[in-house]
This record gives sequence, structure tokens and C-alpha cells, in this order.
Amino acid sequence: MPLKIKSLSDLQKFPIINKEIYFNLNKKKSVKIDKNIYLIKAMANIDGEEALFPLSLNDYQNYIDFEKRKFELAGVKKSDLCSVVEFSQNSTIVQAQSILALGASYVPLDGDEAKIFQDIVRYKVSVIFTIPPVVYRLMEYVKVRKLKTSLRLIITTGVKIPDVNKLNLETKDVLGAELIDTIGATELASFAFSCKKHRNFYHFIDQKQIVEIIDPVTKQPANEGEIVITPLWKVDFPLIRYGTDIFTKLDKHLKCDCSVKNKTFFSGVEKRLTQATRIQRYLVDLKDFYYQVKDSLIWQNFFDKRLWFFIEKPILTILITRIKNVDTVLVFIDKAKFRSTMRRRQPIEESIFKMTNSDTRIILCNKKIIEKMSPSYQDIRDISKKYLPKEIKDLLSLC
Repeated sequence: MPLKIKSLSDLQKFPIINKEIYFNLNKKKSVKIDKNIYLIKAMANIDGEEALFPLSLNDYQNYIDFEKRKFELAGVKKSDLCSVVEFSQNSTIVQAQSILALGASYVPLDGDEAKIFQDIVRYKVSVIFTIPPVVYRLMEYVKVRKLKTSLRLIITTGVKIPDVNKLNLETKDVLGAELIDTIGATELASFAFSCKKHRNFYHFIDQKQIVEIIDPVTKQPANEGEIVITPLWKVDFPLIRYGTDIFTKLDKHLKCDCSVKNKTFFSGVEKRLTQATRIQRYLVDLKDFYYQVKDSLIWQNFFDKRLWFFIEKPILTILITRIKNVDTVLVFIDKAKFRSTMRRRQPIEESIFKMTNSDTRIILCNKKIIEKMSPSYQDIRDISKKYLPKEIKDLLSLC
């Protein structure tokens, strides 16, 4: 490997790393925490482990400048009043400082979701940075109360939007706001944003990063493959050839008049390369998730260890779906066993919430309906209803 990187060919001599590799390296040699170090936490892996990425004071300022460019390209103006809605403190601080660095104004919004929505209207907020499920709920809130907002721009991230153009038309109609979607990761910042002309295609941020599309099999540059990023804004704690786990496709025929200097178009998140399933903003192993939920059903009382010597355990089926565009976990449980063995809903709901932070619905039903399901856990979010098997349609009819 080269000691100095002077060209793309030098860079490509380095191996591609990912969050798992980085986490294992951290286990062997932990980061030395000196003064003026800001630690950012990446999304937890399927074992609940969080990778820590250090930023020096210089890197932290570069991070803010890079995020500032995202807001600039998305269309935030100095005259805007902006807010970051429903993110952790880890993300909110950087986003707020990036907005201020652009010259716009910022108002923090807190409280429950109804109060946040009320304050968006009350304070005449013009730009919000949030996740797509919040946008759908805000539209519902506004429609039900027949309100008008001062929003003109909504910037989203974190959850794949099936049709950005369609959602943009809805937000314009209901909220009076244009919608720009972004793609990023805490450790890489927001590295791409949706094109204003071709809404379902994205551009990469045009500064301080090197982007490669790498074929997952050959590990060579390709027109479709994994997005691999080297963030040049990370100087003191470099991150070289970081695999995002996002599979995408380039399109070399589209044209637009966006202000981004690099006119590369790509199709967004086609799929994730790992086996992990994303529910809300959390990654879970669906099989492991099923058995953890099952344990929360089975082991609730002090007498359970003896009980299952004499009685057959209740069975359950889990479906991951979307209800009103929000990821929802549907848990179908054998009704007779649930009631006769004094099971409770709360431990199940708490277990699911800890792992996914998602909405949960527990449906008690006839055992014969559930036992037809194989496997007993399925993600049906991206399957059209007309293509679902009859046994799944029968379960959904109970909701």
C-alpha cells in the first residue's frame, strides 16, 4: 500500500472497510481520547454494539462545513427559520450548527410530537430536517386540523422513500413545501441529495469526498455496486474507502440544472448488501428478532419454567409492514394459549420497542391461521398486496 495517496489508483490499493471491520479494529485498539475530541456514535449493529468515531476540533469543524454544503445544495436560505425534528442529540447538534454556519436561523423544538407540530405552525418554521415517517404524520396532523404552515422546504434522511417525486407532490399540496431527500451515515455525514428535476435520482455532495461505485464480487469500479466513500473532511482521524452497504446504479444519460458541480446521477438505495433488516432506523437480524420477541412472550412469569412441561407453548407470527407509511411490527399470537397462560402484552411491546423503536400491534387469533405461515417472520413492506400469499392476506384481514 502507498504511504501517500496521490491519485485514485493509489487510493484503490487500500482495502474496503465497513462498520463491522472498523468495530473489530476498535476492539483491538481503542481510540485514545485526548482533549477537544468529539465522539460520534454510529447506528448500532444487530448485536446492539455502537461504533465510536472520533473527531478532532478540526475534523468537527470540517464536518459542520460539509453538512452546511448539503443544506446549501438542498436550498436553505439565510432568511429561513429552520429546525431539526426527531433526531438524537448526537445528530441534532451538528445539523443545527451547520444551519447556523450557513447564515440561517434555528429554533429547537421539543416535547411530544403534537407539540412539535404545533410549534412548527406557531413559530412559522420554514425548513425542517427530519425522517420520512414524521413527514407523513405532520401531513395528517395538518389535514385533520385544517392548518396552514409556513414550511417551504422539507429535507429528509434515514429511511428509504419508495417514490420521492410522489411524496414531494404530496408535501407541496398539503404543507406547501418542496421535499428533498438525503442519504448519509453518522460517520460519513450526508453524502448525497435528491435531484430537483429527477426526484427519484440523487447527486453526491460535490466537495471533500471521493465516491466510488464498487462491484461487490470483483471489487472493481462499476456502473452498479456498493457506494464506497473516502471522506476528505476527516483529516486527523482519516476514514479510507468506507463501504456504506448501499447497492446503487449510476445513470449517465440524465441532465439537470442543479447547482451541484458533480452532475453524477445514481438511483439511491436499491438494496442493502447485508442480511440485516432495517426497521425504522434500526438494523436487526430478522430471525434473531423473531426469537427475542418469542422469548418475551414465553418467559413472563416465575412459574413459566414448570408451565411448559405440561402445556404446549403459544405460537406466534411476525410481519413487518407499513401502516400509513410508518414501519409497523404486527405480532399474531395464538389466542387460546395467550389467555389461558396469563400472558401480557407489555413485555412483548417493550422488547420490540427496544430493538426497533417502531409501532407495534399485537393481534390475538386462531392458532390454525398462524401455523400455516412459513417462515414465521416475514418482511412484506416492499411486496404489492396483490402478490402476497393467501395466508398473509388472511392475517392482514384481522388487523
